[in-house]
Amino acid sequence: MRIYLNKSSPNAPISEMCKAIRKERYITQDALANLIGVNASEVSYIERGFIPDAQIVVKISDLYKETQVFKNQTLISRSK
Repeated sequence: MRIYLNKSSPNAPISEMCKAIRKERYITQDALANLIGVNASEVSYIERGFIPDAQIVVKISDLYKETQVFKNQTLISRSK
């Protein structure tokens, strides 16, 4: 079962969102865990496809949206 969180990117399951957040922000599983209020082993589970509770899903979705906005702004400023 996959959960889709971002309407602009409906093919990104929660596990891929976690990986994208970490890649774009250059952070470890520990750092992401601190941002969403879980331990690093739970981030590892999520990245392997386990679905977290709803509160964690919302936090990951919010971070993913922030990361995409930052990424888009960076791309726009570099293209000018």
